[in-house]
Amino acid sequence: QIFTAAVDEATLAQTLVAAPPLFASPINTAADPTPYSLAVGDFNNDGIPDVAVGNGTAGNVAILLGTGDGHFQAPIKTIVPGGVGVLAAGDFNKDGKLDLAVTTTQTDTAGTHGAVSILPGKGDGTFGTPITFLSGSAGAGPLAVGDFNKDGNLDLVVGHGSLTGLSVFLGNGDGTFKSPTIYPSSYGAADLAAADFNGDGNLDLAMSTGSVVLIWPGNGDGTLQAPAIYPAGSDPWAMAVADFNGDGSPDIAVANYPQPTFSVLINKGDGTGAFKPAVGYGGPAAGNSAIATGDFNRDGTADIALADQNTNGVSIWPGRGDGSFDRAGVYPAGAGPYAIRAADLNSDHRDDLVVANQYSNNVSILMSVTRFAVPQPSGLNFPELAPHATSPAQTMTLLNNGTADLRVAMAEVRGPNPRDFVKVGDSCSGATVPAGGTCTVSLQFAPTTGGIRAANLTVTDDATGSPQLIPLNGTALFSTPRSGVGAPTPASGSAPPRISPPPAPPRRTAGLRPS
Repeated sequence: QIFTAAVDEATLAQTLVAAPPLFASPINTAADPTPYSLAVGDFNNDGIPDVAVGNGTAGNVAILLGTGDGHFQAPIKTIVPGGVGVLAAGDFNKDGKLDLAVTTTQTDTAGTHGAVSILPGKGDGTFGTPITFLSGSAGAGPLAVGDFNKDGNLDLVVGHGSLTGLSVFLGNGDGTFKSPTIYPSSYGAADLAAADFNGDGNLDLAMSTGSVVLIWPGNGDGTLQAPAIYPAGSDPWAMAVADFNGDGSPDIAVANYPQPTFSVLINKGDGTGAFKPAVGYGGPAAGNSAIATGDFNRDGTADIALADQNTNGVSIWPGRGDGSFDRAGVYPAGAGPYAIRAADLNSDHRDDLVVANQYSNNVSILMSVTRFAVPQPSGLNFPELAPHATSPAQTMTLLNNGTADLRVAMAEVRGPNPRDFVKVGDSCSGATVPAGGTCTVSLQFAPTTGGIRAANLTVTDDATGSPQLIPLNGTALFSTPRSGVGAPTPASGSAPPRISPPPAPPRRTAGLRPS
């Protein structure tokens, strides 16, 4: 027995268009030795995102002032006493200028200590004299920033790294901090993230440890409750927080460094701050050292980007909107990508990526590409015709108003009356249209019967909003129009046809009757 199925060709064409590249080739900017950490913010108050790069071996922070197109000015460098660990940006002294918090390692006669340096921003990409204080860590541990006591001042949480536990520093609002509250733990901190996981209006804290993830509920006064413990695959390391299933509650994704996996913890969303069991996603590459989240394919759901030291690239996992993910390929970066941040660097409302590469000593900028198919005009209206007549051709021009090549699979007439509109030219179907380029489709109106006739020119491509529907409209008159539009005309040089009068009726003779 043979089964057949009707398949709409436009839908089929959509499935045949391969997933388009999400990012352009990387723009690489030189950095000092071993760029380990990143922060993104507007450090010179010009409305354009800038990038702070922590160069570990060089012991400095370099500010790359953005030009608004994915490029940056020459770096402005600030030496940080004790070397550079993790960076976090915030206005710690509330002067309207972005500052930096940097975890460092200090050495004195008593030994080696972890510390935090606050670099007060001057609003021009430079910084004032650092304010440094011990953190309770053994070295430059992880860092989180947020207002944990809801007083309007930014606070700091510093993980103790190879030691166990963490320290909470409540901010005074002038760039200084109160003495820390130390929270011991049997786990050392690999990464920290602040979010309101239980929806009570207080900031909570997530801490990855290299073996599990701990969730410390916040009390809203700067103190933390005892943590809940969640397995999250092998070696949970760097974390990213986003709402991956669209329920309004923050979820957690963890890179399992140096494994070829990442794990996702979905918040139950019931107000408890509890999480469902972690779901792991695999390689094939190994060495996911950093993770970031953003909407990279512009579908309204959170996606994941992983810095992969095995491929020297960034792997993208688009979210399905239900807390699960698909794989969408690897994009090249530099050698040894170690830190990654997502931000809109050129104000096109699309998330770009910044990657710090510790072995090639540079920073890779992956700009999100755009494909906007703009039909000109937006619809075609044909003049009135008699049935079976043919109009002059009209042309639709498709403009690629984006930054990357537009791949067009098919341009077909679909809709209520597709047989009444005939393609007579098509440079779009199967074409690759460069950014700023165009292709065209020409059509004629050839009504098969009278009445209002309508259809759509359906263009299937890899642009945002595909397929594009261009309305086609025309009217076929039930009688020949008086103006002669669409009526048959005599051949050139011939006389109009002669019409003979009707025959006269038989003539009757007066006085005679038929016999």
